Amino acid sequence: MYDESLQLMNGRPKRPPPLDVLPARPTTLDLDRVDGAEASTRSSSSSSLARTIDLGFTELSYSVKSGIKRESKAILKGVSGLFPAGELSAIMGASGAGKSSLMNVLAGYTTDGVTGSITVNGAVRDTAVFRRHSCYIMQQDELQPLLTVGESMHVAAELKLGQTLSRQMKQDWVNEILDALGLSDSKDTLARDLSGGQRKRMAIAQELVNNPPVMFFDEPTTGLDSSSSKQCMSLLKSLARGGRTIVISIHQPSALIFETLDQLYVMAEGRCLFRGDPRQLLPFLNHAAQLVCPQYHNPADYILEISMGDFGAYNDKLVEAIQNGKCEKWKKEIYAPTPTIFKSNFSNGLTTPVRAPLLPTGPLAKMIGKLSNGGPMSVEHNASPCTGSFSASPWTQFYILTRRNFYRLKRDKFLMNMRLSMHLLVGLMIGGLYYNIGNEASNVLDNFGLIFYSVVFLMFTSLLSMIVTFPLEMPIVAREHFNRWYSLKCYYLAVTLADIPIQVTCSLGYSTLVYFLSAQPYEAMRFFMFSGMGLLVSFVAQSMGQMVGAGLSVENGVFFGPLTNLPCTIFSGFFIHMKDAPKAMHWLFHTSYLKYGLEGMMLAVYGYERKKMACEADYCHFRMPSKFLEALGMDGGYYWLDAGVLLALLVLMRLATYFVLKWRLKHARNFS
Repeated sequence: MYDESLQLMNGRPKRPPPLDVLPARPTTLDLDRVDGAEASTRSSSSSSLARTIDLGFTELSYSVKSGIKRESKAILKGVSGLFPAGELSAIMGASGAGKSSLMNVLAGYTTDGVTGSITVNGAVRDTAVFRRHSCYIMQQDELQPLLTVGESMHVAAELKLGQTLSRQMKQDWVNEILDALGLSDSKDTLARDLSGGQRKRMAIAQELVNNPPVMFFDEPTTGLDSSSSKQCMSLLKSLARGGRTIVISIHQPSALIFETLDQLYVMAEGRCLFRGDPRQLLPFLNHAAQLVCPQYHNPADYILEISMGDFGAYNDKLVEAIQNGKCEKWKKEIYAPTPTIFKSNFSNGLTTPVRAPLLPTGPLAKMIGKLSNGGPMSVEHNASPCTGSFSASPWTQFYILTRRNFYRLKRDKFLMNMRLSMHLLVGLMIGGLYYNIGNEASNVLDNFGLIFYSVVFLMFTSLLSMIVTFPLEMPIVAREHFNRWYSLKCYYLAVTLADIPIQVTCSLGYSTLVYFLSAQPYEAMRFFMFSGMGLLVSFVAQSMGQMVGAGLSVENGVFFGPLTNLPCTIFSGFFIHMKDAPKAMHWLFHTSYLKYGLEGMMLAVYGYERKKMACEADYCHFRMPSKFLEALGMDGGYYWLDAGVLLALLVLMRLATYFVLKWRLKHARNFS
């Protein structure tokens, strides 16, 4: 009966798992199966086993374009292998061996330039569906630094579980995960204040919310001390014992970490040197190339030294002996223990050979696994039909992400205070410098300079704030979006909306101080037109900053962003009026959004039949405001036309930023 209960769906037999593959915590369902319950109980048990996933790959190759001539370079060279459920599998190799590339390809993070076959439980993998049942935790623990552990887990639960469970059930599930991973005491701690080991566990906890059956980890022990590395590997071992497929990449494990692995996959030069039980590594080396590891030498160090050619050119022999990953002779031995052994080990707590936290495996865990992933995976379709690409509805995604961004902006005291204080201080300084000149006809040129400076100031502050802050979000967005937390559209809308109150406050604060200190016309309509045009300029510049920040790093963006705005400044109409420029270059003025902002502000102050201004000098040539606009070539302008053009540019740049962001994430995946 035990063997029958281990049949996979669609009749494909699955080998009996070793004792340590069983869940670390026995459930009622497990004990019923051990006691030999009725067929209905066995059927329900097999349905829970159906979510286990064996990930295989055959003749897998990956190449990229590199160099000045963009020549093709092979990174993976026809490797094969199988990473079964319930085992902690490690891809090991020296730097440049191809282990991270193999991890990226298997996770679906890299798709361009890939050839070969990847299978799920023996069937060809559907990448889009597979990503709903897997998660990829990258080497850098990209967490929202200004959110607490509890808040981050709440966001993950709302986005990854959607509306399938009540709020209380989600909270109970989050508490179980935090308890299991030892993070309960850090629930109110900001992510930026966590230690390295806690950050690793926090990243794992967020992805465990929807109980994925497949988890990838890119060098999870990098940057951790020996104690934290041991805790991290013990946690991964415990995850595998829950029936999950755990695949990690690792550079040079210690002897203690090496012993915790269930399966080892050694790579060099994009090929497989060994695949199988780590305890079989030394016998394999002796059998394939008569290589003997020195006594008291770490086997992991020894195979790395061999792969790097320290003992001679043996890589070709090892690749041939292991058939580039196809040979299964050295895999872990599997046996089927009797029900008596099950009960004995359950009662003695010996199902997990390492000291690791026990993860929830009760009814709530199974319910969440079925609801969030759409049910058991099938051989024909790789996964059961899902209601959509994401668990949460678009409205839920937008609401949760907007709240998260408000929390983040509210707690970023330095950035918030700096933006607001800079606008107010500069507004006071400029308003004092140009004090009470707005209604003086002899100072119209100075007032023109004041208005131009206001346009440029609002442009640069909005542009640079986004260039500096927006790229910092990219690694977090790349991880969360790839792991199917939310759609890119919802994220971008939430980010755009969350920053609007701050930008409005800063821009209006500056415009109000400058307008009234410089004694511009005390008319409500003119004030709203002046400040409204300043808002539009700042929003357009902010959109350009987002576009530059989405496509470039902070270092490149800080240089390239202002550089792209210099032509807009030159053709704004301040340094040279459009009517004085050659006709062949008039079209360049129409491409500058600063031209529309400057013209709109000038029309707000001097246009629309403004009365004669005061003149304290002997003669004021521009006492009539309309005459000054005529001299500047702005007498034929229309404020609402300028505002409409800026609105159109704002929409176009926001759309362009979205596509740049989409391209950036895809580019980062395929060329990482």
